[in-house]
Amino acid sequence: MCKRMLNWDYDPKRDIIFIFNFDEYDYQESIELNNMTVDLNPKRKAVALEIFGSARYLEIDPESLIDPEDFLIEIYGQNGIININASFNLNSEKGLISRILKEETGIEQEFINKSILRPKILRK
Repeated sequence: MCKRMLNWDYDPKRDIIFIFNFDEYDYQESIELNNMTVDLNPKRKAVALEIFGSARYLEIDPESLIDPEDFLIEIYGQNGIININASFNLNSEKGLISRILKEETGIEQEFINKSILRPKILRK
């Protein structure tokens, strides 16, 4: 039996991806960006990422976002700037394809942390 420690949820009706860490998710506040929201826990660690208009933003068909092959998301904040770098390997009708997401935005909240969201699979 496999258990993912990171949850990937895609809502095709609203075209929203929600990725969050099961173990560390203890919501305290959110940082809102253009088409994304980053959730922070009380230790100011990024524990979730929500991407609005996901299929349009990543220029992919919505079906490819239902069950990704693999992904890596790095969220880093310092000196009033938040950086989100993500890579996605997605299954499509054309086979496995990759998409890159890079976002850098000024923020008001103090956030000096680096978080990595990547699926970890535990085998039982």
